[in-house]
Amino acid sequence: CSELCPVILPCLVSAIACEPPRIAPAVAELAWGVISGMLGVHQQAGSVEFVRATTRLVLSLVGSLAEFQRQPGSALAATTAAMAKCLAQVAQIDQAGLKEEVAAMPAESQ
Repeated sequence: CSELCPVILPCLVSAIACEPPRIAPAVAELAWGVISGMLGVHQQAGSVEFVRATTRLVLSLVGSLAEFQRQPGSALAATTAAMAKCLAQVAQIDQAGLKEEVAAMPAESQ
């Protein structure tokens, strides 16, 4: 998993963030699960830098997608539950990192 994460993670982010979506909502839900799964594996392995970077990435991605979902006709709303579940799992895995990242965000983005 460690060797493939730098290849897989950017592909998943690109697929999730595409508007209009290039992948089915069910596949996007799985992608969110893979991201949180990779984070959990790296946390158990003690990869602090990877965990913090992925926490920052997930928070940024969630914020961007939430902004896109406010636009009329956005098809990204179908994956909101998977996105929220991934964010909740990130909070369990890297609570301190998530708090730190949220605190560093502008107030309107929090």
